[in-house]
Amino acid sequence: MKRRILALVLALCMFTSGCFSYRDINKLLIVVATIIDVDAEDNIILYLEVFKPYRSEQSAAGKGQRLLYKSTAPTLLEAIRDLNLGTSMKLNFTQNKTLIFTKRAAEKGLDYFIDFLNRDQEFILRQFMYIFEQSPEQLLNLKLAEEEYVGIYLYEFPLNQGASAKRHVTRLDDYLNNRLKGEQINVLPLLQLSSEHMDSQLRINGAVVLKDDKYAGQMTIDETAIYNLMTGEIRTGTILVPLDGGNIITLEIVGSKLENNIAYDGDSVYVTKNIKIKTTFASTHKPLELNQPDVRKQIEAKAEALVKEKCSKLFEMWKEKRVDAFLFKNIFEIRYPREKLKVEDIIEITELDTQVEISIEGSSDVTDFYE
Repeated sequence: MKRRILALVLALCMFTSGCFSYRDINKLLIVVATIIDVDAEDNIILYLEVFKPYRSEQSAAGKGQRLLYKSTAPTLLEAIRDLNLGTSMKLNFTQNKTLIFTKRAAEKGLDYFIDFLNRDQEFILRQFMYIFEQSPEQLLNLKLAEEEYVGIYLYEFPLNQGASAKRHVTRLDDYLNNRLKGEQINVLPLLQLSSEHMDSQLRINGAVVLKDDKYAGQMTIDETAIYNLMTGEIRTGTILVPLDGGNIITLEIVGSKLENNIAYDGDSVYVTKNIKIKTTFASTHKPLELNQPDVRKQIEAKAEALVKEKCSKLFEMWKEKRVDAFLFKNIFEIRYPREKLKVEDIIEITELDTQVEISIEGSSDVTDFYE
């Protein structure tokens, strides 16, 4: 009897499965980037980068057209509906790659928009999120050498492992999860236009920290790298170590491990971060006997002191702002699920001790640099 029921269930699954909202792809306007801004009256300004597919009559090759749209309305759904009034085909958000919020929108608060993005069935949770400081129209009118579509270009940014140390990646699902933890802290990469890098006119230039969905401050590129190190998000990167005589050593990070320890005595929270970093020797500006143990130890000690100092400065910066950017509240709630803090912001009573251990595991074929 059980086998018959199982067979019936499997048969029903086969006949009832299918695609959600199937449409001919040639009859859809496929959104690849969504940019959200607000005006002085708190109306939402919506910008869309859209791919319009079509087939050439001369060949069977698939082609498409890049379209840009703009709409203003009191709510995000109304802005989308307003755009549909002026298009012959429905705007489809199931392939949207990138969500970009202006700094002005972040200062207003992303809670103003996030509810709809979470509820609507077309918006997927795998979209990457960014904050942009300048005009959205400048961004959409940008001519990129590598990719025609800004949304696809930004979707591929997180795949660039060479830049992973100095950027912080956040997807919509990560953002929604973090809103339910601790002090509701989220960190989004900051986008800026650049005129200094020739064809690479768009770049990540730090990160923005949001508390309770609102802008709380931002970090530079170098501060973002230290932040990633302190939160266990770094896998590759470099450490520049200045030595006596004007020499600068470059160590390449090949791996790191973070261990958090927390203690609470009823008045203060004591956090210890044990950071272990594995590096290889990348380069030196001046002659150096790298195969000498005392030389290696000197470089390692200098690098450890440098990283520890930067960690301390970054912690103090956010402590002054009373923002738990390092998610201490999350760690505290796991370690002390029944304890209630006497203060609203845990970072006010937090003392941080950072222990850094750096090892140089090797280098390229050249192990010494002599004059």
